[in-house]
Amino acid sequence: MPAPSRRPPRPPRERFLLGFGVTALALSGVMLWEPLMGASATVDACGGYPCPPPPTSTPTAPPPPPPPPPPPTATATKVPYPTKTATAVPPTATNTVVVPPPPPPPPSPTATATATNTKVPYPTKTATPVPPTATATATTAPPPPPPPPPPTATATVVPPPPPPPPPTPTPVPEGCTPGFWKQEQHFGAWAIARTTTLESIFDVPNSLNLDNQTFLEALQGGGGPGVQGGATVLLRAATAAYLNSLNPDISYPLTSAQIVAQVNTALATNNREAMLTLAATLDRYNNLGCPDAPTLNL
Repeated sequence: MPAPSRRPPRPPRERFLLGFGVTALALSGVMLWEPLMGASATVDACGGYPCPPPPTSTPTAPPPPPPPPPPPTATATKVPYPTKTATAVPPTATNTVVVPPPPPPPPSPTATATATNTKVPYPTKTATPVPPTATATATTAPPPPPPPPPPTATATVVPPPPPPPPPTPTPVPEGCTPGFWKQEQHFGAWAIARTTTLESIFDVPNSLNLDNQTFLEALQGGGGPGVQGGATVLLRAATAAYLNSLNPDISYPLTSAQIVAQVNTALATNNREAMLTLAATLDRYNNLGCPDAPTLNL
């Protein structure tokens, strides 16, 4: 038996199509492969490989179309390409009608980086509390209060001022003479005892020998020459003046203290003229006028 002639190797594309066709025939049913299994007697004719079945006129059902590709996702998925494996097909000695394989399935979509509208969350605007700004607010000032009404002319009755008090009558100076005070019927007007000595009231010098003389004796005295005579005249007028100043019903021009001071000064001079001058002044005051005798009684 002559050796079968060796065919040159097929191109890769033809080998791929042939392998795909064999796969399609296997899917048609197991029964199609039984003649092939029974052709084991012709192993030598096919070079040790099972011979392909004889061509039939029965059309082979095309394989179902591949499922539609899934929609592209936002994630780039790396899909491996189909590996092209070179399947070694033994050469056949007969002219085998090869059913053309169906067109190759469309290539799987390649995971390409497509620009997808990815919703990027924007930063949330958080309401940050802002301190209040001191703004100049134009406030309407309240209108000023109306001016007070002018004062009405009220006829105020002003009472007339009270009449001024009557002027205080100036007391008329008064004085009683030594003759008045030495009379017995007027002893009731005395403020001191009739036995009061001159030395107990006045400062009589010892040289005059008049220290122990009483007021009544001084009122009855006369005069005489020299300093002693002048002192006797002065003490007579001074005794009446002193009794006038002590009576509240007599408005005498001098107080009792003033009379004592002036008399002591004149006696201390030991001068007759000084003594007679003061005696004349006191005698004038003693003759200013004496009130009624009954009103002078104390």
